[in-house]
Amino acid sequence: MCPAAASERGNSRVAAHMPQATVPTAPLGSDSPFSVSGIPRLSIAERQRRSPGAGRSSTRRKGHVLRYRAKHHRDLPHVVKFSGGRSSGMLLLILLDNELLDASRGDVIIFNNTSAEHPDTYRFTKNCKSVAAYYGIPFFWTEFQTYEDARNGEWTRLPTYRLVNDNPRTTDNPDGFHWRGEVFEELLSWSGYVPNQFSRICTQNLKLQVTRLFLKDWLASKEAIPRLGHHGQKSRIDRDTMYRRHRRNRGAVPENIFHEPILKWDSDLNLRYNHF
Repeated sequence: MCPAAASERGNSRVAAHMPQATVPTAPLGSDSPFSVSGIPRLSIAERQRRSPGAGRSSTRRKGHVLRYRAKHHRDLPHVVKFSGGRSSGMLLLILLDNELLDASRGDVIIFNNTSAEHPDTYRFTKNCKSVAAYYGIPFFWTEFQTYEDARNGEWTRLPTYRLVNDNPRTTDNPDGFHWRGEVFEELLSWSGYVPNQFSRICTQNLKLQVTRLFLKDWLASKEAIPRLGHHGQKSRIDRDTMYRRHRRNRGAVPENIFHEPILKWDSDLNLRYNHF
């Protein structure tokens, strides 16, 4: 996260009263990257839900009403977890079109890239990011990654996240998003086993933990975040140490397979991906 993004976020809070949403002429009109119509009206309840014995209000609200569990919740930063699917896309457009997100409050939209999404998912997410930019709401693409650091006198790999832009990664765009399974591959090499129905490490590590780590930096309101890991260009973890840790963590990969040369996904970054 750049210092400018952190400083623009600020610590201000929205006013107690949130006005009714207005329908903008863009970007959901003729210049929109996709066509959307009939977005439901959504407003904030001015007071909490009445008790069961209270009478009904004489006037009915138009559209749907959003109620917070506590009054002060409306002043806290709102986090929208965007998956790239239809449901999260519709939710995001409802919130944006009804002007229920506020950048000055610290609101943010997060997309966790697994590097194994459908090309249409990436296209749709990029379009939604453009719509969010029109409303001035930050929209970040994040990915799981690991870094090397010393713990208890031994070099090891620790999980963290990286920010990427909304274009595929190539040699000309090294900060682009991965799209050939590289993130999933890194998770497997770090965890030492394949996710299954009993241990769903994909959701835990590629989405939930990545989001938590990002929000710790986002909500810290610091001008910058510290660099993680060493500054060397080569790994400082030898294979024998890696395999001992793998076995200590109940890994079952045979040693001869574990020591096979690791294929580098980045060896062919110039490969064209015409879907984008």
